[in-house]
Amino acid sequence: MKDRDIWNELKDEMREMFIYGYNLPEDTPNKYMNEAYGIVFERICELDGTNEFSNILHDMNRSE
Repeated sequence: MKDRDIWNELKDEMREMFIYGYNLPEDTPNKYMNEAYGIVFERICELDGTNEFSNILHDMNRSE
């Protein structure tokens, strides 16, 4: 598997986990894990030079 494929797979996983856990109740272990996924996903997007994290966050906040 190429490095780029692995990178994209990791990014996809972090995106899915962040979206899944975004609306979990506060003060639960899963919510804390979701915050960690968000931090990693945000950093991956920074390294990619994309705005994907902020775009997803904006879309999720708008839909609430």
